[in-house]
Amino acid sequence: MIGLSMKRILKSSLALTLAVSLTACTGTDVSDQADASNQANESKQSAETANAGQTEIQNEDVTAAQHGDAVDYLVSKKVELPAQYAYPKEEDFKTSDGEFDYEAYDKAMEEWITNNEDRQAISDETIQKLFEYYKKTVPYFLQYKEGENILYSPVNVYMALGMLCEITAGDSRQQILDLLGEKDIESLRESVSQIWNSSYVDDGSVTSILAASLWMNQDIEFNQETVDQLADTYFAESYKGETGSDGMNQALHKWLNDHTGNLLEEQAGAVNLEPETILALATTIYFKAGWADQFNKEANTTETFHAVSGDVEKEFMHSSDTDTFYWGDHFTAVNRELANSGSILFILPEEGTRPQDLLSDQETMDFITNTYDWEKSKNAMIHENIPKFDVDSMTDLVDSLKALGIQDAFDPFKADFTPIVSNQEAMVSSAQHAVRVKVDEEGVEAAAFTVIMAKGTAMLETETVDFTLDRPFLFVIKGSNNLPLFTGIVEKP
Repeated sequence: MIGLSMKRILKSSLALTLAVSLTACTGTDVSDQADASNQANESKQSAETANAGQTEIQNEDVTAAQHGDAVDYLVSKKVELPAQYAYPKEEDFKTSDGEFDYEAYDKAMEEWITNNEDRQAISDETIQKLFEYYKKTVPYFLQYKEGENILYSPVNVYMALGMLCEITAGDSRQQILDLLGEKDIESLRESVSQIWNSSYVDDGSVTSILAASLWMNQDIEFNQETVDQLADTYFAESYKGETGSDGMNQALHKWLNDHTGNLLEEQAGAVNLEPETILALATTIYFKAGWADQFNKEANTTETFHAVSGDVEKEFMHSSDTDTFYWGDHFTAVNRELANSGSILFILPEEGTRPQDLLSDQETMDFITNTYDWEKSKNAMIHENIPKFDVDSMTDLVDSLKALGIQDAFDPFKADFTPIVSNQEAMVSSAQHAVRVKVDEEGVEAAAFTVIMAKGTAMLETETVDFTLDRPFLFVIKGSNNLPLFTGIVEKP
Protein backbone atom coordinates (compact mmCIF):
# COMPACT_ATOMS: atom_id res chain seq x y z
CA MET A 1 0.00 0.00 0.00
CA ILE A 2 1.23 3.51 -0.69
CA GLY A 3 0.53 6.50 1.54
CA LEU A 4 -0.26 10.05 0.51
CA SER A 5 2.24 12.83 0.03
CA MET A 6 2.19 15.91 2.24
CA LYS A 7 1.24 18.05 -0.74
CA ARG A 8 -1.63 15.89 -1.92
CA ILE A 9 -3.02 14.23 1.21
CA LEU A 10 -6.72 14.48 0.48
CA LYS A 11 -8.54 12.93 -2.41
CA SER A 12 -10.28 15.32 -4.77
CA SER A 13 -13.42 13.80 -6.19
CA LEU A 14 -16.30 14.95 -8.27
CA ALA A 15 -19.85 13.94 -7.95
CA LEU A 16 -21.43 11.09 -9.82
CA THR A 17 -24.87 9.63 -9.44
CA LEU A 18 -25.87 6.22 -10.64
CA ALA A 19 -29.55 5.37 -10.75
CA VAL A 20 -30.20 1.89 -12.09
CA SER A 21 -33.93 1.44 -12.57
CA LEU A 22 -35.34 -2.00 -13.18
CA THR A 23 -38.80 -2.43 -14.65
CA ALA A 24 -40.87 -5.55 -14.12
CA CYS A 25 -41.17 -8.03 -17.00
CA THR A 26 -43.64 -10.37 -15.33
CA GLY A 27 -46.11 -10.40 -12.47
CA THR A 28 -44.80 -9.42 -9.05
CA ASP A 29 -44.78 -11.02 -5.64
CA VAL A 30 -45.64 -8.74 -2.76
CA SER A 31 -43.05 -8.74 0.02
CA ASP A 32 -43.52 -7.76 3.63
CA GLN A 33 -42.48 -4.15 3.94
CA ALA A 34 -39.81 -3.46 6.55
CA ASP A 35 -40.58 -1.06 9.36
CA ALA A 36 -39.62 2.52 8.61
CA SER A 37 -36.93 3.93 10.84
CA ASN A 38 -34.48 6.80 11.02
CA GLN A 39 -30.81 6.50 10.15
CA ALA A 40 -28.06 8.79 11.39
CA ASN A 41 -25.99 10.04 8.46
CA GLU A 42 -23.08 11.30 10.50
CA SER A 43 -19.44 10.31 10.01
CA LYS A 44 -17.79 8.45 12.85
CA GLN A 45 -15.36 11.11 13.95
CA SER A 46 -12.53 11.37 16.44
CA ALA A 47 -12.34 13.87 19.28
CA GLU A 48 -11.46 16.60 16.82
CA THR A 49 -14.06 16.08 14.12
CA ALA A 50 -14.98 18.35 11.26
CA ASN A 51 -17.87 20.71 11.95
CA ALA A 52 -20.85 19.31 10.08
CA GLY A 53 -22.08 22.84 9.46
CA GLN A 54 -19.04 23.52 7.27
CA THR A 55 -20.12 21.17 4.53
CA GLU A 56 -22.64 22.31 1.95
CA ILE A 57 -24.08 18.82 1.60
CA GLN A 58 -26.62 17.84 4.22
CA ASN A 59 -27.30 14.13 4.73
CA GLU A 60 -30.92 14.39 5.84
CA ASP A 61 -33.23 11.54 6.73
CA VAL A 62 -36.10 11.02 4.34
CA THR A 63 -39.18 9.73 6.10
CA ALA A 64 -42.77 8.98 5.25
CA ALA A 65 -43.73 12.08 7.21
CA GLN A 66 -41.68 14.27 4.88
CA HIS A 67 -42.93 12.75 1.64
CA GLY A 68 -46.39 11.51 2.43
CA ASP A 69 -47.10 7.80 2.16
CA ALA A 70 -45.13 7.39 -1.08
CA VAL A 71 -41.83 6.43 0.51
CA ASP A 72 -40.67 4.85 3.74
CA TYR A 73 -37.19 5.05 5.16
CA LEU A 74 -35.87 1.49 5.31
CA VAL A 75 -32.70 0.61 7.18
CA SER A 76 -31.33 -2.85 6.53
CA LYS A 77 -27.94 -2.06 8.00
CA LYS A 78 -26.72 1.02 9.81
CA VAL A 79 -24.39 2.90 7.51
CA GLU A 80 -21.36 4.27 9.34
CA LEU A 81 -18.97 6.43 7.35
CA PRO A 82 -15.19 6.39 7.89
CA ALA A 83 -13.83 8.24 10.91
CA GLN A 84 -11.98 11.46 10.12
CA TYR A 85 -9.89 14.03 11.94
CA ALA A 86 -10.75 17.68 11.47
CA TYR A 87 -8.23 19.74 9.53
CA PRO A 88 -6.36 21.87 12.13
CA LYS A 89 -7.22 25.55 11.77
CA GLU A 90 -4.65 28.00 13.02
CA GLU A 91 -7.23 30.24 14.70
CA ASP A 92 -8.17 27.35 17.00
CA PHE A 93 -4.67 27.22 18.49
CA LYS A 94 -4.37 30.76 19.80
CA THR A 95 -4.09 30.92 23.57
CA SER A 96 -6.03 33.30 25.80
CA ASP A 97 -3.08 35.68 25.93
CA GLY A 98 -2.91 35.85 22.12
CA GLU A 99 0.06 33.46 21.71
CA PHE A 100 0.08 30.59 19.25
CA ASP A 101 0.29 27.04 20.65
CA TYR A 102 2.75 25.54 18.17
CA GLU A 103 3.10 22.27 20.08
CA ALA A 104 -0.64 21.55 20.08
CA TYR A 105 -0.96 22.63 16.45
CA ASP A 106 1.90 20.39 15.31
CA LYS A 107 0.41 17.44 17.21
CA ALA A 108 -3.04 17.96 15.66
CA MET A 109 -1.52 18.31 12.18
CA GLU A 110 0.49 15.10 12.65
CA GLU A 111 -2.65 13.22 13.73
CA TRP A 112 -4.56 14.59 10.73
CA ILE A 113 -1.82 13.53 8.32
CA THR A 114 -1.53 10.07 9.87
CA ASN A 115 -5.29 9.51 9.82
CA ASN A 116 -5.49 10.40 6.15
CA GLU A 117 -2.44 8.37 5.17
CA ASP A 118 -3.84 5.29 6.88
CA ARG A 119 -7.42 5.69 5.71
CA GLN A 120 -6.68 6.85 2.17
CA ALA A 121 -3.90 4.41 1.29
CA ILE A 122 -4.45 2.68 -2.05
CA SER A 123 -2.46 -0.11 -3.69
CA ASP A 124 -0.44 0.30 -6.87
CA GLU A 125 -2.46 -2.57 -8.36
CA THR A 126 -5.78 -0.78 -7.78
CA ILE A 127 -4.43 2.45 -9.26
CA GLN A 128 -3.15 0.62 -12.34
CA LYS A 129 -6.49 -1.12 -12.90
CA LEU A 130 -8.30 2.18 -12.64
CA PHE A 131 -5.90 3.80 -15.13
CA GLU A 132 -6.47 0.98 -17.63
CA TYR A 133 -10.23 1.41 -17.22
CA TYR A 134 -9.82 5.16 -17.77
CA LYS A 135 -7.82 4.65 -20.97
CA LYS A 136 -10.44 2.25 -22.33
CA THR A 137 -13.51 4.32 -21.51
CA VAL A 138 -12.56 7.95 -22.04
CA PRO A 139 -12.57 7.83 -25.90
CA TYR A 140 -16.10 6.39 -25.76
CA PHE A 141 -17.57 8.63 -23.06
CA LEU A 142 -16.09 11.86 -24.45
CA GLN A 143 -17.16 11.32 -28.05
CA TYR A 144 -16.95 14.53 -30.06
CA LYS A 145 -19.99 16.71 -30.58
CA GLU A 146 -19.06 19.80 -32.57
CA GLY A 147 -19.25 22.96 -30.51
CA GLU A 148 -20.49 21.16 -27.39
CA ASN A 149 -18.77 20.72 -24.05
CA ILE A 150 -18.65 17.12 -22.88
CA LEU A 151 -17.63 15.87 -19.45
CA TYR A 152 -17.08 12.50 -17.77
CA SER A 153 -16.34 11.28 -14.23
CA PRO A 154 -14.15 8.16 -14.56
CA VAL A 155 -13.78 7.17 -10.90
CA ASN A 156 -17.45 7.51 -10.14
CA VAL A 157 -18.72 5.71 -13.22
CA TYR A 158 -16.39 2.94 -12.05
CA MET A 159 -18.13 2.97 -8.67
CA ALA A 160 -21.53 3.07 -10.34
CA LEU A 161 -20.76 0.08 -12.53
CA GLY A 162 -19.53 -1.67 -9.42
CA MET A 163 -22.98 -1.35 -7.87
CA LEU A 164 -24.55 -2.65 -11.07
CA CYS A 165 -22.15 -5.59 -10.87
CA GLU A 166 -23.41 -6.44 -7.38
CA ILE A 167 -27.01 -6.88 -8.58
CA THR A 168 -26.18 -8.95 -11.69
CA ALA A 169 -24.84 -12.46 -12.19
CA GLY A 170 -23.43 -14.76 -14.88
CA ASP A 171 -22.21 -13.13 -18.09
CA SER A 172 -24.05 -9.91 -17.18
CA ARG A 173 -21.71 -9.57 -14.21
CA GLN A 174 -18.60 -10.92 -15.96
CA GLN A 175 -18.80 -8.34 -18.74
CA ILE A 176 -18.82 -5.55 -16.14
CA LEU A 177 -15.91 -7.14 -14.28
CA ASP A 178 -13.95 -7.37 -17.52
CA LEU A 179 -14.41 -3.67 -18.23
CA LEU A 180 -13.37 -2.77 -14.68
CA GLY A 181 -10.33 -5.04 -14.88
CA GLU A 182 -11.42 -7.26 -11.99
CA LYS A 183 -11.20 -11.05 -11.86
CA ASP A 184 -14.18 -11.57 -9.54
CA ILE A 185 -16.65 -9.75 -7.32
CA GLU A 186 -14.42 -10.10 -4.23
CA SER A 187 -11.49 -8.31 -5.90
CA LEU A 188 -13.90 -5.62 -7.13
CA ARG A 189 -15.15 -5.04 -3.59
CA GLU A 190 -11.57 -4.60 -2.37
CA SER A 191 -10.83 -2.06 -5.12
CA VAL A 192 -14.08 -0.21 -4.44
CA SER A 193 -13.26 -0.03 -0.72
CA GLN A 194 -9.83 1.46 -1.41
CA ILE A 195 -11.13 3.96 -3.96
CA TRP A 196 -14.08 4.95 -1.76
CA ASN A 197 -11.94 5.55 1.34
CA SER A 198 -9.31 7.36 -0.68
CA SER A 199 -11.97 9.67 -2.13
CA TYR A 200 -14.19 10.48 0.85
CA VAL A 201 -13.16 13.71 2.57
CA ASP A 202 -15.24 15.94 4.85
CA ASP A 203 -12.81 17.46 7.33
CA GLY A 204 -13.39 21.19 7.03
CA SER A 205 -10.61 21.67 4.49
CA VAL A 206 -11.86 19.83 1.42
CA THR A 207 -15.37 18.59 0.63
CA SER A 208 -15.52 15.34 -1.30
CA ILE A 209 -18.77 13.70 -0.25
CA LEU A 210 -19.76 10.25 -1.49
CA ALA A 211 -23.18 8.75 -0.84
CA ALA A 212 -25.29 5.86 -2.12
CA SER A 213 -28.90 4.78 -1.88
CA LEU A 214 -31.21 1.98 -2.94
CA TRP A 215 -34.80 2.75 -4.01
CA MET A 216 -37.18 -0.21 -4.12
CA ASN A 217 -40.70 -0.90 -5.31
CA GLN A 218 -42.78 -1.81 -2.27
CA ASP A 219 -44.55 -4.59 -4.19
CA ILE A 220 -41.38 -6.49 -5.15
CA GLU A 221 -39.44 -9.04 -3.10
CA PHE A 222 -35.72 -8.29 -2.90
CA ASN A 223 -32.74 -10.36 -1.82
CA GLN A 224 -31.82 -8.92 1.58
CA GLU A 225 -28.27 -10.29 1.38
CA THR A 226 -27.57 -8.20 -1.73
CA VAL A 227 -29.18 -5.14 -0.13
CA ASP A 228 -26.89 -5.60 2.87
CA GLN A 229 -23.86 -6.03 0.61
CA LEU A 230 -24.57 -2.67 -1.01
CA ALA A 231 -24.70 -1.14 2.48
CA ASP A 232 -21.40 -2.77 3.45
CA THR A 233 -19.43 -1.91 0.31
CA TYR A 234 -21.05 1.31 -0.91
CA PHE A 235 -22.55 2.67 2.35
CA ALA A 236 -25.93 2.54 0.61
CA GLU A 237 -29.06 3.74 2.40
CA SER A 238 -32.30 1.96 1.51
CA TYR A 239 -35.75 3.33 0.66
CA LYS A 240 -38.95 1.52 -0.26
CA GLY A 241 -42.19 2.94 -1.59
CA GLU A 242 -44.60 3.41 -4.47
CA THR A 243 -42.43 3.83 -7.56
CA GLY A 244 -43.87 6.28 -10.08
CA SER A 245 -45.63 8.32 -7.41
CA ASP A 246 -44.96 12.05 -7.10
CA GLY A 247 -43.89 11.55 -3.50
CA MET A 248 -41.23 8.96 -4.24
CA ASN A 249 -39.89 10.92 -7.22
CA GLN A 250 -39.70 14.07 -5.12
CA ALA A 251 -37.85 12.12 -2.43
CA LEU A 252 -35.36 10.86 -5.03
CA HIS A 253 -34.89 14.36 -6.48
CA LYS A 254 -34.29 15.78 -3.02
CA TRP A 255 -31.78 13.05 -2.18
CA LEU A 256 -29.86 13.66 -5.40
CA ASN A 257 -29.82 17.42 -4.91
CA ASP A 258 -28.84 17.18 -1.24
CA HIS A 259 -25.83 15.06 -2.16
CA THR A 260 -24.68 17.03 -5.21
CA GLY A 261 -24.75 20.53 -3.76
CA ASN A 262 -27.82 21.47 -5.84
CA LEU A 263 -25.52 21.83 -8.86
CA LEU A 264 -27.61 19.51 -11.02
CA GLU A 265 -31.18 20.39 -10.10
CA GLU A 266 -32.47 20.43 -13.67
CA GLN A 267 -30.88 17.09 -14.48
CA ALA A 268 -31.96 15.51 -11.19
CA GLY A 269 -35.53 16.65 -11.87
CA ALA A 270 -35.50 14.58 -15.04
CA VAL A 271 -34.77 11.37 -13.10
CA ASN A 272 -38.18 9.80 -12.47
CA LEU A 273 -39.15 6.34 -11.35
CA GLU A 274 -42.00 4.89 -13.41
CA PRO A 275 -44.81 2.77 -11.94
CA GLU A 276 -43.16 -0.28 -13.56
CA THR A 277 -39.77 0.48 -11.99
CA ILE A 278 -38.79 -2.16 -9.49
CA LEU A 279 -35.46 -0.81 -8.26
CA ALA A 280 -33.06 2.14 -8.55
CA LEU A 281 -29.50 2.52 -7.37
CA ALA A 282 -28.13 6.00 -6.76
CA THR A 283 -24.57 7.01 -5.94
CA THR A 284 -23.32 10.58 -5.65
CA ILE A 285 -20.16 12.54 -5.06
CA TYR A 286 -19.89 16.27 -4.54
CA PHE A 287 -16.54 18.03 -4.63
CA LYS A 288 -15.30 21.48 -3.68
CA ALA A 289 -11.72 22.65 -3.12
CA GLY A 290 -9.72 25.83 -3.38
CA TRP A 291 -6.51 26.50 -5.26
CA ALA A 292 -3.24 26.05 -3.40
CA ASP A 293 -2.42 29.49 -4.86
CA GLN A 294 -5.52 31.48 -5.71
CA PHE A 295 -5.87 33.79 -8.66
CA ASN A 296 -6.18 37.51 -8.02
CA LYS A 297 -9.66 38.48 -9.19
CA GLU A 298 -8.54 42.09 -9.68
CA ALA A 299 -6.14 40.89 -12.39
CA ASN A 300 -8.90 39.32 -14.51
CA THR A 301 -9.29 40.59 -18.06
CA THR A 302 -11.68 40.01 -20.92
CA GLU A 303 -9.99 38.05 -23.70
CA THR A 304 -11.00 36.21 -26.87
CA PHE A 305 -11.59 32.46 -26.78
CA HIS A 306 -11.43 30.86 -30.22
CA ALA A 307 -14.32 28.38 -30.08
CA VAL A 308 -15.15 26.11 -33.01
CA SER A 309 -18.45 27.95 -33.43
CA GLY A 310 -16.71 31.32 -33.50
CA ASP A 311 -14.78 33.72 -31.27
CA VAL A 312 -16.33 34.63 -27.92
CA GLU A 313 -15.28 37.13 -25.27
CA LYS A 314 -14.60 35.48 -21.90
CA GLU A 315 -13.23 36.50 -18.52
CA PHE A 316 -9.68 35.17 -18.11
CA MET A 317 -7.73 34.61 -14.89
CA HIS A 318 -3.99 35.29 -14.83
CA SER A 319 -1.12 33.99 -12.72
CA SER A 320 2.68 33.93 -13.04
CA ASP A 321 4.81 31.52 -11.06
CA THR A 322 7.68 29.06 -11.42
CA ASP A 323 6.25 25.59 -11.90
CA THR A 324 6.54 22.48 -14.07
CA PHE A 325 5.67 22.84 -17.74
CA TYR A 326 4.80 19.66 -19.65
CA TRP A 327 4.64 18.81 -23.34
CA GLY A 328 4.16 15.97 -25.80
CA ASP A 329 4.17 15.60 -29.57
CA HIS A 330 0.68 17.09 -29.84
CA PHE A 331 0.08 19.08 -26.63
CA THR A 332 1.40 21.33 -23.88
CA ALA A 333 0.10 21.25 -20.30
CA VAL A 334 0.21 22.65 -16.78
CA ASN A 335 -0.88 20.94 -13.56
CA ARG A 336 -2.46 23.34 -11.07
CA GLU A 337 -2.50 22.15 -7.45
CA LEU A 338 -5.57 22.30 -5.21
CA ALA A 339 -5.22 23.08 -1.51
CA ASN A 340 -4.85 19.91 0.63
CA SER A 341 -6.08 17.88 -2.29
CA GLY A 342 -5.27 16.90 -5.87
CA SER A 343 -4.91 19.08 -8.94
CA ILE A 344 -6.42 20.13 -12.25
CA LEU A 345 -4.45 19.20 -15.33
CA PHE A 346 -5.02 21.65 -18.21
CA ILE A 347 -4.03 20.21 -21.60
CA LEU A 348 -3.83 22.47 -24.67
CA PRO A 349 -3.71 20.64 -28.05
CA GLU A 350 -1.22 21.93 -30.60
CA GLU A 351 -2.62 24.12 -33.36
CA GLY A 352 -4.61 21.96 -35.78
CA THR A 353 -5.23 19.18 -33.23
CA ARG A 354 -8.65 18.78 -31.63
CA PRO A 355 -9.03 17.89 -27.93
CA GLN A 356 -10.86 14.68 -28.87
CA ASP A 357 -7.88 13.61 -31.01
CA LEU A 358 -5.78 13.48 -27.84
CA LEU A 359 -8.15 10.93 -26.28
CA SER A 360 -6.97 8.27 -28.75
CA ASP A 361 -3.33 9.38 -28.58
CA GLN A 362 -1.27 6.90 -26.54
CA GLU A 363 1.27 9.51 -25.47
CA THR A 364 -1.44 11.80 -24.07
CA MET A 365 -3.07 8.95 -22.15
CA ASP A 366 0.33 7.94 -20.74
CA PHE A 367 0.90 11.55 -19.65
CA ILE A 368 -2.46 11.82 -17.88
CA THR A 369 -1.85 8.62 -15.94
CA ASN A 370 1.83 9.29 -15.22
CA THR A 371 2.07 13.07 -14.92
CA TYR A 372 4.52 13.40 -12.05
CA ASP A 373 7.13 11.13 -13.68
CA TRP A 374 6.77 12.66 -17.16
CA GLU A 375 10.18 13.19 -18.79
CA LYS A 376 9.09 15.88 -21.25
CA SER A 377 8.92 18.56 -18.58
CA LYS A 378 10.91 21.50 -17.29
CA ASN A 379 10.80 24.19 -14.64
CA ALA A 380 9.75 27.52 -16.08
CA MET A 381 8.19 30.83 -15.17
CA ILE A 382 4.69 30.09 -16.45
CA HIS A 383 2.31 32.92 -17.28
CA GLU A 384 -1.05 31.17 -16.99
CA ASN A 385 -4.05 32.63 -18.80
CA ILE A 386 -7.07 30.47 -18.01
CA PRO A 387 -10.73 31.24 -18.73
CA LYS A 388 -13.27 30.98 -15.95
CA PHE A 389 -15.79 28.33 -16.91
CA ASP A 390 -19.01 26.77 -15.76
CA VAL A 391 -19.70 23.85 -18.10
CA ASP A 392 -22.05 20.91 -18.09
CA SER A 393 -23.11 18.05 -20.32
CA MET A 394 -25.52 15.14 -20.38
CA THR A 395 -24.57 12.02 -22.31
CA ASP A 396 -26.32 8.79 -23.25
CA LEU A 397 -23.93 5.99 -22.30
CA VAL A 398 -25.84 2.99 -23.68
CA ASP A 399 -24.07 2.65 -27.02
CA SER A 400 -20.69 3.29 -25.41
CA LEU A 401 -21.25 0.67 -22.70
CA LYS A 402 -22.29 -1.87 -25.30
CA ALA A 403 -19.23 -1.05 -27.41
CA LEU A 404 -17.08 -1.52 -24.31
CA GLY A 405 -18.42 -5.05 -23.87
CA ILE A 406 -21.33 -4.66 -21.43
CA GLN A 407 -24.03 -6.21 -23.61
CA ASP A 408 -25.94 -8.92 -21.77
CA ALA A 409 -27.39 -6.52 -19.18
CA PHE A 410 -29.20 -4.76 -22.07
CA ASP A 411 -30.49 -8.00 -23.62
CA PRO A 412 -33.99 -9.12 -22.51
CA PHE A 413 -33.05 -12.74 -23.17
CA LYS A 414 -29.63 -12.70 -21.47
CA ALA A 415 -29.78 -10.15 -18.64
CA ASP A 416 -29.36 -11.75 -15.21
CA PHE A 417 -30.43 -9.74 -12.15
CA THR A 418 -31.04 -12.74 -9.87
CA PRO A 419 -28.78 -11.50 -7.04
CA ILE A 420 -31.28 -8.72 -6.27
CA VAL A 421 -34.61 -10.04 -7.68
CA SER A 422 -34.58 -13.82 -7.99
CA ASN A 423 -38.17 -14.08 -9.24
CA GLN A 424 -38.11 -11.13 -11.62
CA GLU A 425 -36.65 -10.74 -15.11
CA ALA A 426 -35.11 -7.35 -15.87
CA MET A 427 -32.85 -5.57 -18.35
CA VAL A 428 -31.11 -2.21 -18.53
CA SER A 429 -32.83 0.08 -21.03
CA SER A 430 -31.06 3.46 -20.71
CA ALA A 431 -27.99 5.12 -19.22
CA GLN A 432 -27.55 8.87 -18.80
CA HIS A 433 -24.52 10.66 -17.40
CA ALA A 434 -24.69 14.34 -16.40
CA VAL A 435 -21.77 16.44 -15.18
CA ARG A 436 -21.17 20.04 -14.16
CA VAL A 437 -17.80 21.65 -13.39
CA LYS A 438 -17.23 25.24 -12.19
CA VAL A 439 -13.74 26.78 -12.17
CA ASP A 440 -13.07 30.33 -10.95
CA GLU A 441 -10.52 32.39 -8.98
CA GLU A 442 -11.18 30.49 -5.75
CA GLY A 443 -11.02 26.92 -7.03
CA VAL A 444 -13.31 24.19 -8.33
CA GLU A 445 -16.82 22.95 -7.53
CA ALA A 446 -18.35 20.04 -9.37
CA ALA A 447 -21.00 17.36 -9.39
CA ALA A 448 -22.19 14.59 -11.69
CA PHE A 449 -24.71 11.79 -11.93
CA THR A 450 -25.44 8.80 -14.11
CA VAL A 451 -28.96 7.42 -14.52
CA ILE A 452 -29.26 3.86 -15.80
CA MET A 453 -32.85 2.77 -16.38
CA ALA A 454 -33.86 -0.84 -16.88
CA LYS A 455 -37.10 -2.55 -17.81
CA GLY A 456 -38.22 -6.07 -17.25
CA THR A 457 -36.84 -8.57 -19.09
CA ALA A 458 14.91 15.67 -15.59
CA MET A 459 15.01 19.57 -14.95
CA LEU A 460 16.04 22.25 -17.46
CA GLU A 461 17.28 25.82 -16.91
CA THR A 462 14.38 28.08 -15.91
CA GLU A 463 12.76 29.97 -18.78
CA THR A 464 9.54 31.85 -19.39
CA VAL A 465 6.49 30.12 -20.89
CA ASP A 466 3.10 31.54 -21.83
CA PHE A 467 0.24 29.07 -21.41
CA THR A 468 -3.01 30.51 -22.76
CA LEU A 469 -6.17 28.43 -23.01
CA ASP A 470 -7.78 30.52 -25.74
CA ARG A 471 -9.03 27.66 -27.89
CA PRO A 472 -10.78 24.32 -27.12
CA PHE A 473 -8.87 22.34 -24.51
CA LEU A 474 -8.89 19.16 -22.45
CA PHE A 475 -8.86 19.12 -18.64
CA VAL A 476 -8.44 16.38 -16.04
CA ILE A 477 -9.21 16.78 -12.34
CA LYS A 478 -6.98 14.39 -10.42
CA GLY A 479 -7.03 13.12 -6.88
CA SER A 480 -4.24 12.87 -4.34
CA ASN A 481 -3.01 9.56 -5.77
CA ASN A 482 -2.98 10.95 -9.34
CA LEU A 483 -6.30 9.20 -10.10
CA PRO A 484 -8.27 10.80 -12.96
CA LEU A 485 -11.53 11.70 -11.23
CA PHE A 486 -13.08 13.99 -13.84
CA THR A 487 -12.13 14.84 -17.39
CA GLY A 488 -13.69 16.96 -20.10
CA ILE A 489 -13.42 18.87 -23.34
CA VAL A 490 -14.21 22.59 -23.18
CA GLU A 491 -15.27 23.77 -26.61
CA LYS A 492 -16.76 27.00 -25.29
CA PRO A 493 -16.26 28.21 -21.69
